[in-house]
Amino acid sequence: IASATQDITIDALRIEQIGEHEGKSMQAGAAMAVVGWWTGYKLGGVIALNVAEFLELAGFENYWQITFLVLGIVVIIFNIGLMFVHESLSTSKNFQIETDRLIQGKLGSSNLVAKSIVWITGTVAGPVLSFFKKNGFNIALAILGFVFLFKIGEAFLGRMSVIFYKEIGFTKSDIAFYSKGLGWITTVVFTLLGGLFAIRMGLLKAMFV
Repeated sequence: IASATQDITIDALRIEQIGEHEGKSMQAGAAMAVVGWWTGYKLGGVIALNVAEFLELAGFENYWQITFLVLGIVVIIFNIGLMFVHESLSTSKNFQIETDRLIQGKLGSSNLVAKSIVWITGTVAGPVLSFFKKNGFNIALAILGFVFLFKIGEAFLGRMSVIFYKEIGFTKSDIAFYSKGLGWITTVVFTLLGGLFAIRMGLLKAMFV
């Protein structure tokens, strides 16, 4: 839940900072968001695997627990950095506040149950209904189907790749260097190139390329 929420809020922050009609800047922003995500994912993997191997060779039995403690500290440090990101009160936030007031007014109550219903309706049901209303039912389903099919392969690969590498004999430091380190460089370079394709050719043509 925390990971998915962070993905959503990064996209929302990018959209609010760049502006809805700044097409080329939006595509560059999307590329930078992907670079940031993969930097955290790949370099986090480099740190984790190297720390785990170092602790394992040093004789620590609970080397994975210590490794995840180190990663937790890294995450906390970066979360402190988030406190310095400026966020203006967007029109969508004002609209959500008004929607919450409207729903609460119709319920005619302000107790904990009513507030929970208002929150769930405004936060979960509202955006889903808005998405279907804006795009139409068929197009909305097609978009969701595309995203699901696009992501499911990546999700399986991401979970199983390290197990596969271990089974064919690679050490933790090998995986850290080749899969995470060189993988990060490759991803960053081609993400930036992809961003340039999107700016030059438009999103649909770039997607096919």
